[in-house]
Amino acid sequence: MATLTEIVKFSKQVLGEKVPCSIEILSPVHIGSGIRLVEGWDFIYRNGILKIVNQEEILPKLSEKQLNEFNNDNRRRDILAKAESRRTYTLNYKRGEVLEFERNGNGIPYIPGSSFKGSIRTALFVEEYSEKKEVFENLLRNISNDRRIGPERASESILQKAFGNSPNYNQMRLIQPSDIHFSQDAVEVSEVKILSLSSREANSFNYKNFSLYPEHLKIGSKGNFSLKIDEFLFKNPKAKEKLKFENLSFSDIVKAVNTQSKIHLEKEIAFFEKCGRESLKEIIEFNKALLSAINLESDNEFILRISWGSGWKGMTGDYLDENWLKTFRTKFNLGKRDFPIFPKTRRIVFKDGKPRFTLGWVRVKINYTFPENELTNFTLSLQGLKEVVQPKVIRPKPQGAVEAVVISTEPPKAKVEILEGKYKGTISELSMPLANLSNLGIKQGTEIYVTINEQRDKVQSVQFKGLKT
Repeated sequence: MATLTEIVKFSKQVLGEKVPCSIEILSPVHIGSGIRLVEGWDFIYRNGILKIVNQEEILPKLSEKQLNEFNNDNRRRDILAKAESRRTYTLNYKRGEVLEFERNGNGIPYIPGSSFKGSIRTALFVEEYSEKKEVFENLLRNISNDRRIGPERASESILQKAFGNSPNYNQMRLIQPSDIHFSQDAVEVSEVKILSLSSREANSFNYKNFSLYPEHLKIGSKGNFSLKIDEFLFKNPKAKEKLKFENLSFSDIVKAVNTQSKIHLEKEIAFFEKCGRESLKEIIEFNKALLSAINLESDNEFILRISWGSGWKGMTGDYLDENWLKTFRTKFNLGKRDFPIFPKTRRIVFKDGKPRFTLGWVRVKINYTFPENELTNFTLSLQGLKEVVQPKVIRPKPQGAVEAVVISTEPPKAKVEILEGKYKGTISELSMPLANLSNLGIKQGTEIYVTINEQRDKVQSVQFKGLKT
């Protein structure tokens, strides 16, 4: 008689095991809750701090007097300012909608498994379309010629052909990801501007005259989750006969996603290089870094674009050639009729007033999980990516200077640790006003060059001589 352990092991072999996976955020990721927050009601902005306050939490705690005052704008803002909230963000907020990030019932930010699965579906569809192009071309002709088909049902027959005619017979049933949870500190708010082409040749652009401020996962945020392929549905003889699902492996998913991401990035890089090679230099370098990080030979790691900001091309898979795109633009009135390029916009994340990142890129590893202490470490570990996006420029060392690193900027004097020479490892005060440090952007961890004031083989103080990078 089989033991319970043997029965469980056999069941897992038949059904397919949940495989541990990890995800790392490579560019800001916004998963919207659908709620747009209103300044003065849902959040306030004072002294460079944007604070989001949940009214459902604070209203029951208010006194009768405060409740009566809540409709007064100034008093309400004062009440919100004094309310406790973990959702406080440092940024240069001007004016615009704040888009709330998705959270579960306990307030924990997460990527729903359905959002993750939807992005994988796009990649698998593009692969299927490429392999059976003639079949899908016939469907596209039918859609273009049938006047009864509107934009809301345009993709129905194509998706049914790719995955199945009904939910029960849909091959995406095979893929079962869990939700992906993140720490509370993994979320921040950034400014997003909409880049819009301004020439028919696609060689110039401008930004729309408003900004959006989404809550998003920070670059370097990490999470663990599980992913399962329900092998019973294509291995069991009766299920296979009834459902007719094709075999699917983790390796199949990895290769499909990486191939699609490579094509997508190459097109996006070409787009940005044509419309703004110099002004979008950091955007271009960032996307090139992502492209270089894709390993088409891997069977356990992929780079994927998900959710808000991935754009029309990212959401659809960008599988239509120019002729078909032109046909369906006309049929469904997509974009501006007199403008030859579609889509003509991109959402761009700004940092320090400069265009820096495109949205939605993540790296996924199959059969790997981050240790618990890594889940709150937001240092991007993707080798080389940070250096490509923010290349270090080593400045010449001034004569007589040594390398040092700032270890404190607390009053009354900043402190540095000397990194080389006779006094390596020595900690000393920096003879420079704190206001000057702030003006130069020097903070804890900044590497600088200093000269040493010594007496009797002891460091008395150090003098700032320049930034190292």
